[in-house]
Amino acid sequence: MHLKNRTAVAYINKTVEEITAQEQKQIIEDYCKKKGIEIKGIFHYSFNEVISFVSKHKIDCVIVVKYKYINKDPQTSSFNIYELERQGIKVLNIVKENTDKKYNNKRSIQKIHEEFQEDVKRSKLNYVLLNKKKPSGYYPLGYNADGTVNDNEADLVKKIYEMYLKGYSSYKIAKWLNETGLKTKLGNKYSGQTVQYILKNVFYTGKVKYEDIIINGRHNAIIDEKTFKKVQKKLRKNQKRK
Repeated sequence: MHLKNRTAVAYINKTVEEITAQEQKQIIEDYCKKKGIEIKGIFHYSFNEVISFVSKHKIDCVIVVKYKYINKDPQTSSFNIYELERQGIKVLNIVKENTDKKYNNKRSIQKIHEEFQEDVKRSKLNYVLLNKKKPSGYYPLGYNADGTVNDNEADLVKKIYEMYLKGYSSYKIAKWLNETGLKTKLGNKYSGQTVQYILKNVFYTGKVKYEDIIINGRHNAIIDEKTFKKVQKKLRKNQKRK
């Protein structure tokens, strides 16, 4: 993001002990002066004030000294950041690893950034669930279009897991499904790869996955955790043999 001639608001957390409010203000002002950014407002008390202000004014970015200063609760702060960036407003964390030592936390800035990114992923998932949007293009075998369990399909999913634990390979399960005349959710024939997808899909345990983050979903589970873990262990074991 090119910053020169951009407008910004600054947020200063007065409750942070390691860097005082005055020091935070100085860091942000020095940064903006160097980058040619115009500060339209400085807020000290609640990040909600920032959100309210940017919704009424044309602002390019929100500047904080560190991501974690936005809110004591990482989940809340990351959700706020996600909402701002969804509106095209960049949130800038300006303390880097080469900043003067008195401004550095004991943990590395990189670690804080990694934690922040993880929280953003969780917030994106929660946003999807709160707005009752499907976590993917369509619900997998075993679920209706509204996310409720389809009993007939759910029985088939359970059968696939049962067969795999009894020693049937993904290929043999796919062959049995095709010989039975059954089709995938998209109306295609089954393949070993399709069966593998069903066996590895954590969605069947009542959870939702986004990249490497998994949280509880709003749908009912078809496969219990114990069975799912047994299948994953067997899949890994069979993979090593290849």
